[in-house]
Amino acid sequence: MASISEFTFGQRYTKAQGMLEYVKQLPTYKPTSTGLSIGELEPFIKSADESNTAVNNTKNTLSDIRKERYELYYGTTGLVKRSARIRDYIASHADAGKKDRDFQKLQKLTQKMGSKKPPKKTAPSADPSTTEEKKKVSQSELSFGSLLAVGKEILEVIKGIASYAPSTETLQVNKFDDYLKTIDTKNSAVAAAYERYDDSVEQRWSIYDELSKRITKIISYITSEYGKDSQQYKDSLKYKV
Repeated sequence: MASISEFTFGQRYTKAQGMLEYVKQLPTYKPTSTGLSIGELEPFIKSADESNTAVNNTKNTLSDIRKERYELYYGTTGLVKRSARIRDYIASHADAGKKDRDFQKLQKLTQKMGSKKPPKKTAPSADPSTTEEKKKVSQSELSFGSLLAVGKEILEVIKGIASYAPSTETLQVNKFDDYLKTIDTKNSAVAAAYERYDDSVEQRWSIYDELSKRITKIISYITSEYGKDSQQYKDSLKYKV
């Protein structure tokens, strides 16, 4: 399915609205086909506009939640930096310093975190049904999921260190555990927001597909009433969506 920009959807809605106003001026416009009468067409065109609003609203919500999730991972007190501080705490408190076995475990884990490039903080495209958007979302979710899995490995390491007792609250075992749970919850929130966004996009596709069919039928009706050489037919072509 080809991607269509928000601007294009806006254009299509405007054309449909123009067609509605045009047929209102035709004294012979009295179609019997379902969905083509002015009484049926008017609310349907309105639903197309409402679908645009729904897509924009769910898109903005998803974008906001993604930004919040990004900060939990990559912010100044996020998972990546917090994990590095835990590693550094072990280096400064273990008798063997950086030769300590637990430090070396944490070093490998934080290096694994560092090897994963942060996903770009971009809003979703206007159409998640495209291959590009689905691929982007899939790669992003895998990256965040992998980072959380590494965070849980770090948690298990520090749980096993009897002497691990940092004074910094955010580095303490129970607080780090709580933080990982917060991230897990936010991942679920992102997934739920993406589903709502995806549903709104699919609903809009359905509405605009039907709208295109109705406008095409209206043009055919005008052709049958006035003929292809008529000004009415030529004018109606301006509103094809």
